[in-house]
This record gives sequence, C-alpha cells and structure tokens, in this order.
Amino acid sequence: MLDHPDRRKNGARRHDIDIAYQVLWNERQRAFDIQRAGVATGNSSKDKGTAIGMAIRNAQDDAKEGRKVVVYSRRDGKQNVEWSS
Repeated sequence: MLDHPDRRKNGARRHDIDIAYQVLWNERQRAFDIQRAGVATGNSSKDKGTAIGMAIRNAQDDAKEGRKVVVYSRRDGKQNVEWSS
C-alpha cells in the first residue's frame, strides 16, 4: 500500500489506500494541478470543481481495477476527501 496523507496523530494509517489523488493549487500556473500518488499527472484546470471532477474520473478508472482509491483537495488549509472507493 502506498503512503498517503490521511494519517492519525500517532502516524498510523486510517485506511489502506492503493492510490491517492490530490488536487493542489499551483500559484505559478494559477491553476489546480492533479497529482496521482504524489506525481503530477499533467492535468490541471483553472476551476477547482473541474479539476476535482477530472481527478475523480481518473480515480474511478483505477477503482474499476480493484484498487482502493481516494481523491483529496485542500480547502482553508485542511485536506478534504472529495471521493473514495
């Protein structure tokens, strides 16, 4: 299982996740970038909702292959789960 940002204070994982997608603001590009397992996918959008939708569609494809997948975004400095399989 891959490491992911959803951790308890003691460092233990809350869930076993195979793949984590993150939607992150890129100030230089002024767009929301999508990362898969910490690696840039090359996909981005100026609109956060659109970027989240793209990440969810990609995550659903991974989930069809039997993987446990989650999509995170950041809002007000907090990480939020947008979708999970």
